[in-house]
Amino acid sequence: MRKVLVTLAMAVVCLGLAAQDALNNDAVIKLVKAGLSDELIVNTIGSKPGTYDTSTDGLIALKTAGASDKVVSAIVLKASGASAPAPVAAPAASGPVLPPGIDEVGVYYKDKDGAWVALMPEVVNFKTGGVLKQFATNGIVKGDINGHIPGPRAKTTITLPVEFAVYVQEGTAITEYQLLRLRPSSGNSRSFAR
Repeated sequence: MRKVLVTLAMAVVCLGLAAQDALNNDAVIKLVKAGLSDELIVNTIGSKPGTYDTSTDGLIALKTAGASDKVVSAIVLKASGASAPAPVAAPAASGPVLPPGIDEVGVYYKDKDGAWVALMPEVVNFKTGGVLKQFATNGIVKGDINGHIPGPRAKTTITLPVEFAVYVQEGTAITEYQLLRLRPSSGNSRSFAR
């Protein structure tokens, strides 16, 4: 009888250990709240057995707890019985992967050797005009904005055709930039009008 009780106790302990290894939504939420990376959590979901709640409420609870779409997708894939996602290698560096030569926000062009070179900015003096015209037409005719750049030529000379790359801050759209054709002005400057 004692041998049966010991065997039964061992079976209960083994079942308890096996249950700890199996994942569920709560275990994944604990991993998320512990601050583990998405790659590590996805790899864990793919490599361990688990029983997941993929109902609408279960998925909403995961997102509310801070799980990324990548983690939620791994859970849905695992619960569907499809093959587990392949382990994801952690990225070598955080942030965007940039071509060599592009290392900070700015405008770049490809030189004749194919290397990216920073296009140095120039000082622009802005003048507004047509305020009276805008006022007299009650805003129907817009005022003018003119820009003047010192010097008859740019310091950088680029041969055509040319390829540009614009690296902007997160949250900035490329449409916030304008490519302008400058015209020589009287004196020693270049100008544009908008």
